[in-house]
Amino acid sequence: MLTSCAGGNEPRLVEAAMKQLNTLPFYHSFWNRTTKPSLDLAKDLLEMFTANKMEKAFFTNGGSDANDTQVKLVWYYYNALGKPEKKKFIARNKSYHGSTLISASLSGLPPMHNNFDLPAPFVLHTDCPHYWRFHLEGSSLPASFTFEFHN
Repeated sequence: MLTSCAGGNEPRLVEAAMKQLNTLPFYHSFWNRTTKPSLDLAKDLLEMFTANKMEKAFFTNGGSDANDTQVKLVWYYYNALGKPEKKKFIARNKSYHGSTLISASLSGLPPMHNNFDLPAPFVLHTDCPHYWRFHLEGSSLPASFTFEFHN
């Protein structure tokens, strides 16, 4: 539910959610369909980011959905360019990107892969950059890496 993701029981969010639920509880935004609140929010976001030349907004239900959509957009883009072979993704081991099939494939967590035939063949994983837990034997921290202790 919107309020749990955006601030628990914050009264202003609860009021806004109730108002929207009484207007139109939900409508998907696929196939050129949307709602007025989504259009209004997209307009506000695009106005905030005009310096970055952002021209479009795409809303998702969460991180897994967002990551799946990004993969699909990249596939679509390279198919449109006539380069269908460009469909590899590199993600880090020990990372979490979501629990749908594509985002779980991107996640570098064996429990999300075991027994699910994952990761998908288009996903490559690279090492996790956590020196203390996953460094290679004989490797050392770069000389430029320093610690500062404060009392």
